Amino acid sequence: MLNLLNLNLSDNSKTILNLIRLRKEISAADIAKTVTLQPSTVAYILKSLHDTELIKISKTGDSTSKGGKKPLLWSINPDYGYFTGIEVMRSSIRLVITNLSGEILIKYDESIDMDFTGDTLILFLNNAIRDAVKRIKYNYARLMGVGIALPGIVDEIEGKIHISTKLNIQNFPFTNEIEKLTEKPVAIVNDANAGALGFKWYASDSQQSNLPILYITYNNDNDDLGTGLIIHGQLYSGANGMAGEVIDKLPNIQEFQIHHKDKNIENDAFLKKLKRKGNCNFDEILQSIPQSAFAEKYIKAFNQVIIDEFARLISFIDPSVIYVGGDLSSEAYIQTFIIPKVQKKLQNHFNFNYRLPKIIVSPFGKYDICMGAASLFIHEFYQ
Repeated sequence: MLNLLNLNLSDNSKTILNLIRLRKEISAADIAKTVTLQPSTVAYILKSLHDTELIKISKTGDSTSKGGKKPLLWSINPDYGYFTGIEVMRSSIRLVITNLSGEILIKYDESIDMDFTGDTLILFLNNAIRDAVKRIKYNYARLMGVGIALPGIVDEIEGKIHISTKLNIQNFPFTNEIEKLTEKPVAIVNDANAGALGFKWYASDSQQSNLPILYITYNNDNDDLGTGLIIHGQLYSGANGMAGEVIDKLPNIQEFQIHHKDKNIENDAFLKKLKRKGNCNFDEILQSIPQSAFAEKYIKAFNQVIIDEFARLISFIDPSVIYVGGDLSSEAYIQTFIIPKVQKKLQNHFNFNYRLPKIIVSPFGKYDICMGAASLFIHEFYQ
């Protein structure tokens, strides 16, 4: 099995490689200044990385004000290899493939119409991985690793699912079994923790921060809220891998429909649509608010849980940044429905003009957990 990850790169080589990734294009002179290595050492490492096809010469830069030879600018060779990130949910998966530069080559959702066991899940995922690679017409041999994010409590080191109530799987040696099928390195992670890792990795301004970073996500398919916490640049999983599990339950829209019957909304267009489809995604509910009293009533109850959880976590952790992902990845939704209410709740609690931490909505939208799963191997490769 070709293992493109096992290159035995030195720490200095990984530092330079990651610097090139972050800067997109950079000269040898600028690398030497940034990493405080001798120019001769930098030149040797660049040649070595170029020989292995990890980097390439992207173009010639501009001369300095003093003139002289124009410098070569180095960049990552995105075609060296690629990574797959998958988020597994109760009735669907989300999948992305990214190249070595972190650019998304393909992303899509796929429905799942089966009852899972550990064995049927790994068969399904193996087929999904191979099918995705065929779609982009890439060489399967260049797939460097697969990261898989799952709901529930997982052992990332042992590669084991301890318990996932959403998938109805427990005590399953996941990575050992799926690697036999994929013939590729596979890593697993809790879904919310994957989202936190994705922010840490792809948001370059946060990578050197020692202040706490809080990730909050909502998954419409799983009907749950999850959190991840980065402290001193590292994911905090807790003593038993349970950190980030949120106990407060969000209102399920089908149950909400049963327990909130109202003659005034019997002819509600959205309610009729819900009964016809059986379920609606979060965006559909939000878009129905202006015309639907039922959608407005549901969102109000939903928002209250989100607001309370935001306020509780902020007051307990006092994070420097809050990163919002999953199906909550809407700037308009967060700015309109959540931030003002959280601000007011915390101001009333602390009794002073409290300022919320910086809140960032995921640029990857609902695929941010997939990106975090893919980053499990990208992180290993660069650092």
